[in-house]
Amino acid sequence: MKNLLSARWLLLIMLAPFVFSCTSESIDNDEETGETPETPETTKGSFLKNYSHLFEGEEIYRYEVEYDDDNRAILLKELYLDDNSSYETSIKYADGKISEMIDKEYEGTELMNEDNILVSYSEGMIELTGVSPVSSLKIYYEGIYIDSIRYTNQDEEYPADWYQIYKRNEEDQMIYYAWDDDYICTITDHDTSENLDAFGGGMEFDYNHFFSLFGLKVSKNNPIEVSTNYGNHFRNIYEYDENGNILSWNTDNDPEGDTAVYEYITIE
Repeated sequence: MKNLLSARWLLLIMLAPFVFSCTSESIDNDEETGETPETPETTKGSFLKNYSHLFEGEEIYRYEVEYDDDNRAILLKELYLDDNSSYETSIKYADGKISEMIDKEYEGTELMNEDNILVSYSEGMIELTGVSPVSSLKIYYEGIYIDSIRYTNQDEEYPADWYQIYKRNEEDQMIYYAWDDDYICTITDHDTSENLDAFGGGMEFDYNHFFSLFGLKVSKNNPIEVSTNYGNHFRNIYEYDENGNILSWNTDNDPEGDTAVYEYITIE
């Protein structure tokens, strides 16, 4: 079975041709020292309403967000159009922070799996723990920037244990990404927008849209010029609205292949 902390997230990073993210502290630091970050104020601004990933003009994946009256995300919906599978994640809050998520997996209209995911906070680390299967996502951060993540699960079908490391320059722009020291990206140019790609596309890496729920991010600006250790080089192409939000993404080496489009809700 797939769930929020399981194999489907590995599929997300294959929807576009690249993966990234910023500086690393030890990913084995589990010391809990007390301070917890506050969920960011969300009463004004632009909020992602939906995201669509297209391949050669055909929509293959859709992501939607619903908000409460305080403009906090309360429901995430995903639809994989190639196999009619979908996922819904309900978000619960306590004391101004995300406390729990309920993740449901469907095939058509049939409920296939349900998982309760608990969220715990410590200084410099947020952990999401699932039970079906037993799984853990640890997000290590400093200030508002993420340094690394570590994911494990005990799924019989999709067991996993991997990490991602992110490095930034002095201007807090992402310049390096590594996944288990196997897939490595270096970024040498950025745009000037501080409104990061909310999901996938040019900023694609695991759990990207998830980070923003906790007021965290991996870079001050979006990457433009990217090279990988597999010899690939590409330039991200973005279109923006008047507020600097990304409306579309593709790349110079595959402009008619993988593309993404975004829609927002703006609260003045």
